[in-house]
Formats: sequence, C-alpha cells, structure tokens
Amino acid sequence: MKLIMAPLITVLLLLGVYLETRAMPDPVLAERFHAVAKAAVDGVPQKIGSFEGIDTPIPPAAQALLRPNALLSRAYINRSTGRTGNFIIVQCKDTRDMGGHYPPVCYPAHGWQRNGIPSQDVIAIEGTEIPITRYEFNQAGFERNRSIVIYNFFALPGVGLVPDIDRVRTAAGDYRSRPFGAAQVQVVLDSGFPRSEEEAIFTELVGANLSVIQSLASDPEASSK
Repeated sequence: MKLIMAPLITVLLLLGVYLETRAMPDPVLAERFHAVAKAAVDGVPQKIGSFEGIDTPIPPAAQALLRPNALLSRAYINRSTGRTGNFIIVQCKDTRDMGGHYPPVCYPAHGWQRNGIPSQDVIAIEGTEIPITRYEFNQAGFERNRSIVIYNFFALPGVGLVPDIDRVRTAAGDYRSRPFGAAQVQVVLDSGFPRSEEEAIFTELVGANLSVIQSLASDPEASSK
C-alpha cells in the first residue's frame, strides 16, 4: 500500500503545482495590457469641443506613491464660457498602488477640507453607465477661499467601472487581477454652479474619451483572444 501511496501523493502534488501555475496571470499579457492603457491615455485630445487643455503638474510625492504607468493631468478651459474642468487619469500597474489614493486621503493631505457627505450617482454617457462619487472640498487662502467639486470613479480591468475605493482594495487582494492594476478618473470643477452644469462638463470631457475609459476597464484575457 505504501508503495502505491507514495507515487500517488507525488502525482497529486505535481498536479496541484500545475493548476496553481496555470492560475497565475501571464506577465506578458499584463505588459501588453499596460502598453495599450498607456497609449490610450496618452491619446486623450488636447481639444474637446469648446474646451482647450493645458497640462498641469502632479506633485512628485504623489507620483512616487502611485508609480503610474499612465498619467494625465490637464485643465480644460471653455473659451466660450470661461468654465474650467480639470481632467485627471492615473493608471497603475499594480492595484495595491491605488489603494490609498482617492480624494478623502489625497486632498486633505494638500490642505483641502471636505465639505458634507460624499454622494454617489450614475451618469449615462452614450449607453455606458458611469458610477461616480461626488465630493466637495474647501481650501482657505490668504486672499480668498476656494471650493471645488470632484467627480471620481475607478476602472478595474475585467471588472468594469466602480465608484469607490472598496472594490479597488478587494481587487488588490486578488493575486490573479493585481498585475493588471487599476485606473482612477477625476473631473475637478469649481463649486457654486448648478448640478446640471457640473454633469454637462463631466459628460463632455469623459464622453469624448469614453473609448479610453472602456479600454482601462476591459478584460485583458478577452482582449488577447
């Protein structure tokens, strides 16, 4: 019996190792996904409708924390109305790098105070539902106070678009999805305008880049077939 059991145990162990190895993500597939994601973000147009974009810097400390694969930080100015909207996309190769980067953490670290309770909503753009969390922040200055509104959501490869950090942290705990990273999208606006106007700007900036957003949330396995 012992002579039979020993080879059987060895075979079962080898089978377990084989199945575990097969379940591991393909690093080549991950790198291909990140190359496509970077190209998509780099291709965001400088001009969107009546808006013209000016690239704005991201603090070096934030870049060191995020270790982004793709990064866009651009202020869009409507030449007709004077209204502005900052459009930010950060895409990381490892989901864990995104776990501590979202408005309730980042903005207070730079002197912003959160106003009220964040609210969640879904904004439909060309048949795609964008689940967002809306934040309000205020910053006191020597000459004047400034208040802003942030529309924030995340793109998780193979999962889709999610409105908050909880799903990102769950994905960060899954070694199978972790190497495909995550992306965060923000539209930052001055407050004090009607909600309909906020959503109109969000819709214009995000809608012009819907294919970019969708690529960041696409299934890497499906796109490789």
